Amino acid sequence: MKELFKALYTQVKAANTGITDLYLSVAPPSAVFPYAIMQLVSDVPDWGFVERYENILLQLNVYSADSTAESVCDIFKAITAELDFLDLPIDNYDSISFVRENGFLNRWNVDGTLIWDYMIQYRILLQTK
Repeated sequence: MKELFKALYTQVKAANTGITDLYLSVAPPSAVFPYAIMQLVSDVPDWGFVERYENILLQLNVYSADSTAESVCDIFKAITAELDFLDLPIDNYDSISFVRENGFLNRWNVDGTLIWDYMIQYRILLQTK
């Protein structure tokens, strides 16, 4: 899956999404808001009649410490405009589909700081070359 993470990182960083950085699974304590993390929720091998492919659920979380949800909603819009139905070039794979499945906005109290968390999940089907 490192090929997927690398391709997705390159795609999101090249777009003007408004995030300061994109991290895998966890952001360092020095991360500057607004930032995003990506994490693999599931990766299940699957097959058709003759094709083998990976059925992946990938989650992006966008975090912001702004007082309103406006900026995190703008970032959500920019990321989904970039990724919805994307034909992502990935080494060793052909992209079959890249479809948004879920989005959820929440606000958390982290050590007295209110943090917006916009979760975006994508179902990705990749066929091995």
